Amino acid sequence: DADNLLIGVRALIAAQYSRDLSKKINMAHTQRAKKGRAVTNGKMWGYNQFDGQLTIDEEQAEVVRRVFDLYVDGMGFRTIVKEFTRLGIFNQDGNEFSETTLKRMIRNEKYKGVLISNKRHKDFDTKKVNDVPEDQWIVREGVVPAIVSAEIWDKANEILAGKRQVYKAGDKEKIAGYFKGSYCYSGKIKCEACGETYWH
Repeated sequence: DADNLLIGVRALIAAQYSRDLSKKINMAHTQRAKKGRAVTNGKMWGYNQFDGQLTIDEEQAEVVRRVFDLYVDGMGFRTIVKEFTRLGIFNQDGNEFSETTLKRMIRNEKYKGVLISNKRHKDFDTKKVNDVPEDQWIVREGVVPAIVSAEIWDKANEILAGKRQVYKAGDKEKIAGYFKGSYCYSGKIKCEACGETYWH
């Protein structure tokens, strides 16, 4: 009837509006990226953000440098968290740093002065964020002030990549080994049936 037809038309109009909005928002992000304007959540440790530009917060930057130095020297994330807590170094909310936060800090290329944008694309129809192929990333150097040298960033990420171990969990693959075990048998116990390593 007429009511159902009207509802259908409105749904089509809403869907088209969503698609158009998605294109405009993603295009705006792309244009900002090409101009070297950073798009972050505003809480990136070590920087202040204003109008798409990042400037170094020197007090926080010292914490970032310490994370990289300790990690390159062989200290794991769990131990770094304990050391920071002992020294009274906490995150922006006054809580302990999480190991995940430290791992993301090590992997963030902005800390060596490289801005990579267009890594992900939000589909407003599905509400999902999808990865973009690496050859479509927008890479800009020199538009973000570096907090650590490229050498120490590369070394830290080489160490992190070396600790990644993919293991099977049913039908899925998962990654273990980011955090160095503190026990003598960590990573050494293997399944008798399949030979895979046990992880906590």
